Amino acid sequence: MIAQAGEHDLDPKIATAPWDGTQLVLGQRMLQMVTHLEQHKGQLFYYLKLQGKPVNTGHLWGAS
Repeated sequence: MIAQAGEHDLDPKIATAPWDGTQLVLGQRMLQMVTHLEQHKGQLFYYLKLQGKPVNTGHLWGAS
């Protein structure tokens, strides 16, 4: 999506998200979405851990 938007559009373009009507610069909005997904990744990890699934911190942080 960054390549599609183009580096030159990350600063001047304004973007809103369906869940948040606040207008942010496109680059800030994309960064916010990435950090938001990190939260969901952590939630999924702990959910799987509590279910007794064979996950470890390597699965959470991308190390094998």
